[in-house]
Amino acid sequence: SEGPELCAPCVSGGYIYYMSKILREDGNAQNPDDYLSYVCRMSVEGGKEEIVFGLQDNYELLKFVSGGKLVTYIDGILYSIDIETKERTVIFDGKKEGYLSFGDYMSCLDGKIYFLCKTNSGMQSEYNNITYSYSYLMCLSLETGEAKRIVDKPIISFCLTDDAVYYTPFELRHMYIPEDYKEHPENVVVFLASPELH
Repeated sequence: SEGPELCAPCVSGGYIYYMSKILREDGNAQNPDDYLSYVCRMSVEGGKEEIVFGLQDNYELLKFVSGGKLVTYIDGILYSIDIETKERTVIFDGKKEGYLSFGDYMSCLDGKIYFLCKTNSGMQSEYNNITYSYSYLMCLSLETGEAKRIVDKPIISFCLTDDAVYYTPFELRHMYIPEDYKEHPENVVVFLASPELH
């Protein structure tokens, strides 16, 4: 019940930040619902755990720590939380920006967050009639709050390094089309990535 969520810990300013569930006051240790989610920290040299911030619920996730701020994610919204003042600010609301959802992978470098956002537009396979949504690579500045697409075309995945962003464009490729695809469209095999790395 006290186990942390599936989030990697973050190291910043001499501390390691991580999520932890802590039993509420007068809670029942045998009841998982009596544990609340917190962001905690501890010196990288070791020592006593310190509670930094109580999260909205057990679905809010710690993503990054940068520039004295926690960055958390829940339900399509990225929040910035000042570690000292505890002030919470919405820094990106995917739905308000016209996106359906975030991709699973996010990266942070030099105060900027890189992530994929899925749209309601896409490409439909003529063989299985499934529409595959487009995702776009976004860059969000934690300092200015400005978010923008950094690649005009839809992409399927990316990897951030210190000096470049590597990405694979979206491309609907039919790897196998059975002769009876009209009767059994579930047997059509598609691959959504271009064979090229950019």
